[in-house]
Amino acid sequence: MRSIYLIICFTTCWMIGQAQPVIDVVLRITLDDALQIALVNNESIKIQERSILLARNNVSKANTGHLPTLDAVGSASYTNNFADLDLRTFQPEPPTINVSEGGVESTTVSAGVEAGYVLWDGGQRKHRYQLLEGLSEIEKARQEVLINEIYSGVSALFYEIVKLQNQEQLLKESIALNEERIQKIENRAAFGKANKLAIVQAQTSLRQDESALANISIVRSNLLLDLKDLINDENNNSYTLVADIDKPSLPNTDNWQESIRSNNPLCRLTQRGISVADIEVALSQTEGKPTLTSFANAGYFLQHNDVQQLKRIQTLGGTIGISARYNLYDGGSQKIKRQNAQINRDIKFMEQKQLYNRLFNSAKKELANMQLLQAQIDRENSNQQTYQENYDKVAERFKLGQLPEITLREAQLALTNSKTLIYNLKVDFAKSKTRYLLLMGNTLD
Repeated sequence: MRSIYLIICFTTCWMIGQAQPVIDVVLRITLDDALQIALVNNESIKIQERSILLARNNVSKANTGHLPTLDAVGSASYTNNFADLDLRTFQPEPPTINVSEGGVESTTVSAGVEAGYVLWDGGQRKHRYQLLEGLSEIEKARQEVLINEIYSGVSALFYEIVKLQNQEQLLKESIALNEERIQKIENRAAFGKANKLAIVQAQTSLRQDESALANISIVRSNLLLDLKDLINDENNNSYTLVADIDKPSLPNTDNWQESIRSNNPLCRLTQRGISVADIEVALSQTEGKPTLTSFANAGYFLQHNDVQQLKRIQTLGGTIGISARYNLYDGGSQKIKRQNAQINRDIKFMEQKQLYNRLFNSAKKELANMQLLQAQIDRENSNQQTYQENYDKVAERFKLGQLPEITLREAQLALTNSKTLIYNLKVDFAKSKTRYLLLMGNTLD
C-alpha cells in the first residue's frame, strides 16, 4: 500500500511538472547584458551580417572591367541551299561562268581563344568600383542603425520592468509592515487596548497591498516575456534586472551637434548615401564618353564549300587589334540618367538636412527633460525627508494608542508613494540619458 501511494505521488508530481513551465534559474542582468544577448541572438543582425558579406564580395575589380577577359570561343555550322553563282574567268571568252545547282553544302568549323581589355573608358571602371565600395559601406551603416534600434527597444522595455520591480519590492515591504502591525493590534485587542475596527482597517490595507502586488507582478511578468522575445532568449531562465540609477548625472554636452553629425548611425547612413549619390553623378557623366578596347584572338578555322572556286579554307593563327566605340545618339537616355543622378543627389542632401533638424530637436528635448527630472528628483528628496519624519512620529504615537490605524496608513502611503516617485524619476532620467546617448551614437562603443 505504501508503494502504491509513493507511485501515485510521483506520477502526480511528474504530471504537474509537465503541465507547467519550469524556470531553470533566476539571473541578474544589466542593460548591457541584455543588449549583448540581443545582439548574439537577433535574426535581423544575422541577416544583415550576410548582407555585409555579400556586399564585400561584390567589391571586385573583375566586376567593374578593370581586369582583362579571356574566353574560349567555338562555332560550327552547316548549310544546304540552292546556289546561283557567276564566276569570273579573267579570259576574253567566256568572261564569266554561271553555276546553278541545288543542295549546295557548306561546312564551317572554328575554335580558339579570345582576349579583351578596355584601354580607356572615361573613368567608368573607376567609378563603378567606388560605387561597389560605397554600397558595401551602406550595408555596414545599416547594421549600426539596426543595433541602435535594438538598443532603443531593449532599454525602453528594460527600464519599465525595473520600475515594476521596485514597486514590487516596496509593496512587499509594506505587506510585511502591515502583517506585523496586524499582529500588534491583535495583541493589544486581547488586552482591550484596541478595537475591531483597527484590526479591520489594517487587514484592509494588507489586502489592498496584496492585490496591488499581484497586479504589478502580472504586468512585470508579461513585460519580461516581451523582453525575452525581443532579445530572442528561448531558455526558461527568469531575470532580475539590475540598473545603476542612484546618482543621476547629466551627460557631457560639449559639441553635441557635431557628435550627432559624426556618430549617429542614421547620420552615418545618410552620409554614405550622399557619397554613393556623388559617385552615381560622376558615373553618369562618364557613360557618354568613347570607349577604347584592345583585343586579340588565336584559333583554328576550317570551311568546306561545294560550288565556290575556293573549295576548302583552313587557317591557324591569331589576330590583334583595337576597337573604339562612341555613341552618337541614344534618344536622350544618357541625358536623362545624368539628370536623375543629380536629382537623387539633391534629394539625399534635403533628407540629410531634415534628419539633422529632427535629431537636434530630439537631443534638445532630452537635455531639457533631464534637467527638469534632476530638479524634480532634488525636490522630491526633500519631500521624502518630510514624509519620513511624519511617518516616524505617527508610528510612534500609533504605538502609544494616540492615533488610529487609518492615520498611520496615510503616512505610510505618503512615504511609499514618495519612494516610488523618486525611483521612477531616476529611471526616467536614465531612460532619457540613454536616448540622448543613442542620439550621440556613444552607446555603440
